[in-house]
Amino acid sequence: MRQKVVEVAIDMTPATLAKFWYMIIEIILSSYSI
Repeated sequence: MRQKVVEVAIDMTPATLAKFWYMIIEIILSSYSI
């Protein structure tokens, strides 16, 4: 299981990582906005 996660992480391109982090930040910000 852990190896599969590592493979996916290695497979991620910088663009994919950027979208991934942007999505997380957006969720965090939206949860703080009232």
